[in-house]
Amino acid sequence: MNSTVKQVESLNLLKVKAASFRRVAILSGLLLICSMADTVVVAVFNPDAMIGAASAQEQKKRKTVRTPAMREAIYKKLALAQEESEAKKYDKAMSILNDVKADESLNCYEIAMTWNIIAYVYTVQEKYNQALPAYSNVLKQECVPEALEQQTLYAVSQLYLATDKPKEAIKTLKQWFAIAPPNPQAYVLLGQCYYLTDDFKASVREVEKGIELNKTHGAEPRENWLLILRAGYYELGNMGKVTEILEELVRLYPKGDYFQQLSGMYGEQNKETRQTLTLEASYDGGYFKKSGEYVALASLLLNSEVPYKAAKVLEEGLKKKIVDEKISNLKLLAQAYVMAQEPRESIRVLKQAAKMSEDGELYIHLGQSYMNLDEWTACVSSLNQGLKKGGVKKLGATYVSLGVCLYNVDDLDEAIEAFKKATKTDDKRSADFARSWIEFLRSEKARRQAIEASLI
Repeated sequence: MNSTVKQVESLNLLKVKAASFRRVAILSGLLLICSMADTVVVAVFNPDAMIGAASAQEQKKRKTVRTPAMREAIYKKLALAQEESEAKKYDKAMSILNDVKADESLNCYEIAMTWNIIAYVYTVQEKYNQALPAYSNVLKQECVPEALEQQTLYAVSQLYLATDKPKEAIKTLKQWFAIAPPNPQAYVLLGQCYYLTDDFKASVREVEKGIELNKTHGAEPRENWLLILRAGYYELGNMGKVTEILEELVRLYPKGDYFQQLSGMYGEQNKETRQTLTLEASYDGGYFKKSGEYVALASLLLNSEVPYKAAKVLEEGLKKKIVDEKISNLKLLAQAYVMAQEPRESIRVLKQAAKMSEDGELYIHLGQSYMNLDEWTACVSSLNQGLKKGGVKKLGATYVSLGVCLYNVDDLDEAIEAFKKATKTDDKRSADFARSWIEFLRSEKARRQAIEASLI
């Protein structure tokens, strides 16, 4: 793979570690729990809804259970506890609920609803380990209406996920699926749980069920669903699917990271045109935030023979002080201007980089740039600075260049000395070339002396 691809890989966005995907799965599960409070509110303020919510077909699947009514006095106490909890007066709410719970005259439905609100109060305080046994007490009641049973099982599965007990969450969700109509969110939740047990095949199967069901409702998959699906396929080593999901993420939820990762995936598949276009789309969309992103795109554009835009991309990053003003980036910028046939811009950048460099190589490049413009005096100055600074890689070629520039400023003696130094290097080609120049210059000096003598 070329240097450009390596620069893209250096963004550390191509290969996201499994641990990161695991965090996504857990965090997504925690986000699901945030919706539980609204469900519990329904339970308190409309208890009759819990009794009548199940469809006739669903009721036939389970043994008919008569649910007693909630007495008005109990209803008012539970409603008050709910209000105190919403006001974040959790101690007052629990005090009310403990008083209700101590009432020996409660019927089974009132007991279930009391434990339901207790579980809610614990949940909103993120006391998940205390909420779980409270929900278990709801399910223990024989007269629990199906709607409340469904709600409770689903809440318990979410809490198991939040407390890093995915196996228990899977078991509970299967109970939920047995009595509830399927919905996309539930399939995704089950997929998350399977992911956390390292059953990646089951994970992608369930998440895809959720996404397909969601599409039948005319809806696009949510962002976190795609992230979990990408995680599963990544673990399975199916990079083709990972790429497809990244394409969906870029289309539906465009973010810089997704563009970067997709570009990197194309790079791994040697699809350099797509790699470049994807990164360019990220740049054009204003998603670049890091130095490496600008550098990677500039390198790709150079490889695609679009040097002028490469230079402008780097210039923008430098102007915004996002791109590091270090020698390697300035050299890349100078190279872009050379390829774009913008020698003056290249010289401007090389001057800056040469001052920062610890060796004289960039001064040599600067001298050669002046040489290409026939600016011989500046060429001599730059080459001498480079030689003085040291660390020049091609001494023979450098002394030849210096000799040519000196000849063009009509300093034949110094030019001969430069060519003599070239003959003493290990560069045979430069040494032979320098000897030819020395012979020519000596002949030229003799010719000039003869002309001067004839004029006396």
